[in-house]
Amino acid sequence: MAEGNDGFLCRTVSLRKEKRLHGSVREWLAAAKRDRGIYSKKYGGVHYLLISSGMKPNQGYRLVLERVEREPRPKVLVREVSPPEGGMYPQVLTYPYLVLQVKGQLPQVLDASTGELFIQEEEGP
Repeated sequence: MAEGNDGFLCRTVSLRKEKRLHGSVREWLAAAKRDRGIYSKKYGGVHYLLISSGMKPNQGYRLVLERVEREPRPKVLVREVSPPEGGMYPQVLTYPYLVLQVKGQLPQVLDASTGELFIQEEEGP
């Protein structure tokens, strides 16, 4: 959890806590996590920020929250982890994602390994 004097607060929502969220928030998470992207929903005065890798072919993929920075603008740095080469994983579709509870300004989401925006706009032909 990161909290600053400017009122910015950011903390991860565990799977156990996720199950206790309001039904409308849980339904939104279930639908939105299927597509790669960054999504937000406001409920009860709190923003929920969903960072999703989209559909992956096995359980070896995950998203890791590396750190939260407050200055000069709030930033969340995440890292996508792929399974090691040669590893054996059941072929089960998964949807790696992180859910953050945010009070204050919504943070930028950056790829921790490149410093670039986590989701880049695709260029046209």
